[in-house]
Amino acid sequence: MWSINEITLVSKNHRKKLMLQLLSLKNTFKLLVLLVTYLSLFSFSQVRANTCSAVIKVNGVSTNTYPLSNNPCILYSGAVEVDGTNHPQSPGIMLRRFAKDTIDKNNSLAGASSRFQSQRVGKALSTSGITMRFKTNSPTIVLRFVKDLSHVADPENLTATELDPSKNRIDRDLGEFRFKRDGVLSDEIVEPNVLNGEFAGEFVLNSDRLEAQEYELIFPILANPIITEIELEPNYQLEPIIENNKPVLAVLGDSISHGIGQDQTVQTWPWLVAEQLGYQLHNLAVSGSKTNLIQAEAITDIAHLDVVTILWGYNDAHKIDRSATEYKELMSEVYSLIRQTHSETKIVLMPLLTAVLTPNEKVTQEHIDAEVEYREQLRVLFSELENTDENLFLIDSDTFTDESHLTDNVHLTVDGASTLAQKVAKELDMIMTVAEEVVTEEEVVTEEEVVTEEEAVTEEEAVTEEEVVTEEEVVTEEEAVTEEEAVTEEEAVTEEEAVTEEEVVTEEEVVTEEDSSGGAVLYGLLLLVVCLRRNKSI
Repeated sequence: MWSINEITLVSKNHRKKLMLQLLSLKNTFKLLVLLVTYLSLFSFSQVRANTCSAVIKVNGVSTNTYPLSNNPCILYSGAVEVDGTNHPQSPGIMLRRFAKDTIDKNNSLAGASSRFQSQRVGKALSTSGITMRFKTNSPTIVLRFVKDLSHVADPENLTATELDPSKNRIDRDLGEFRFKRDGVLSDEIVEPNVLNGEFAGEFVLNSDRLEAQEYELIFPILANPIITEIELEPNYQLEPIIENNKPVLAVLGDSISHGIGQDQTVQTWPWLVAEQLGYQLHNLAVSGSKTNLIQAEAITDIAHLDVVTILWGYNDAHKIDRSATEYKELMSEVYSLIRQTHSETKIVLMPLLTAVLTPNEKVTQEHIDAEVEYREQLRVLFSELENTDENLFLIDSDTFTDESHLTDNVHLTVDGASTLAQKVAKELDMIMTVAEEVVTEEEVVTEEEVVTEEEAVTEEEAVTEEEVVTEEEVVTEEEAVTEEEAVTEEEAVTEEEAVTEEEVVTEEEVVTEEDSSGGAVLYGLLLLVVCLRRNKSI
């Protein structure tokens, strides 16, 4: 028979054995999940590879060209819409920074005249900040483009003035592209060669190694090319490519952020900031724009957004048709619009950069004074909102550059854009670092609370176990007492029985002894009688 302690020990050993078995089952389950995931990814990669290897025919002739729409081996960044379009020369892909609905609401992006309106919409259609990524081991890659003239009223009858580079750069070429190989920016500047005087062109990228390389094509600042084809050498193909799940930066503003003053997208301050921080960029700035809600609505088309910067107001101040107070009210509306869909996004307000400080033929003292008032009113707006929004920030961007960084009255040189980018990136990095530390502290607090709760539960369990042990000890003691009493009673009974038995034995012995004495007397009397009879006969 087992004691209580022995039973408790066996129970604990049984629980331990059971836990080991459960852990073993858990690990087995994990292995099964990993195996299934691996097989799924493997199968998916095979599907992607098969899709990537599609070959199409042009005019009945088989060529090693690839579909650009819905192709998992070609990834686009910086565009809220990737639309297939039927161009007179060839179908292609239109990469839009703004959704078509936003482009159609172009009044806020346009000036008074239809000519100015055409230019503004064209700039909204431009591709600053957009990239295209693909991977292949083909020794040469041919990329073909056509110009998007959808914003031009009569593209068949463009005048010499409209095509004059000094009048409207957007209508004269396909822009300057840059590209990366395996994440490294090439020094090459590539421009599509115009084909037969048409609004179309192509250029060739050459591989510098035998194995497959990942290419990232960086689209121009102000041009709006439609990519129509990507052609590889025979027997080569596109390969699967992995999406970059980077944090997302959006930039709202005018020509300063769009990139006027720089030649390629890679020289603009928004691109440089995104590169330094490792972010994906949505450049939503439009050259010539004033602060407006339609342009800001594009923010709502971006599903996930970590940071948005707003540098707006120069055109507002210089048109002298909007007071600083009105500018502040409109900026408040822009802020509220963003918060409707991005409640946790970091919003960073940027006061107007330092422009020319001395009046000239284009800039009056009234313009300069308006810029000062705009900066003051933006700071007032920030002071009104900062106590209710921990994700709203203002950086002193008006101190980041000076007149030496300007290429004209307001636009930045390449060096000026680089200087601004370095300082903005530093500020954003501090903002995001503090935010991460706060999240980490919250996680630590949560973990500590969980640990405290677990400790409390453990203490309660320990108390319960102690109470159980105490109860068991009490029960054991009671059982021991009961057993002792039972033993005592048994011993008492035994003793009584033993006494009784002894008494019975004694009585029996006494009876036996008495019987034995009586028999002896009778035997002696019989002998005496016999002897007397013998004597008489003699």
